[in-house]
Amino acid sequence: SVSTSWMGISQYELESRWNIENLVILAKLYYKLDKPVKAKAALKKALNLDPSRTDCLLLMGEVLLQLGKVNKVLKHVDSGLQFLPNHSALIKLKGHAFEKQGRFDEAVTSYRNVLSLDPFDEDSLLCLGIALCGLKNYTEAKRCLKDAHNSSKFVAHSTKLQDKLMKAKQTPPSGHSPASNISSPGNSLTSPSTR
Repeated sequence: SVSTSWMGISQYELESRWNIENLVILAKLYYKLDKPVKAKAALKKALNLDPSRTDCLLLMGEVLLQLGKVNKVLKHVDSGLQFLPNHSALIKLKGHAFEKQGRFDEAVTSYRNVLSLDPFDEDSLLCLGIALCGLKNYTEAKRCLKDAHNSSKFVAHSTKLQDKLMKAKQTPPSGHSPASNISSPGNSLTSPSTR
């Protein structure tokens, strides 16, 4: 029940003053309960104890996004990347923050960086497609969808990308037909033989 889970959280609050594991659990609970301010406070304490802890760095970025503090997400991710320069989840989080700001070129670069580290990251491929829609590059976005469709477990991003492609098909830029925006995919970004 809700009161039981709050009692459990209160107990963790009492025990977590100097225990990083309890702080992380507390932060995750607050995040799941949509209490980002309290999650942020717990994560701040945890990161003071261990500033390179990956799960704390990632969750802090998600919490900051939940709070709508996109500029702080970017600063936070950059500081995390100092400890973990090739951490794909941090780089992907940076792409999400760029997208929220409408900085689609930088989001595309972030997602491509993730894909250079892990070419089979279907979620990043779909995120790349969504960012490409922001740049009105529907042909390449469609290729991303096709490549990710073969093995995608990420229905939410896939649906979001399909929606963006359908809207683009219905509302073409002036002087262009929808068919010229979304053409056949041609060469895929990853060859089927490498999957």
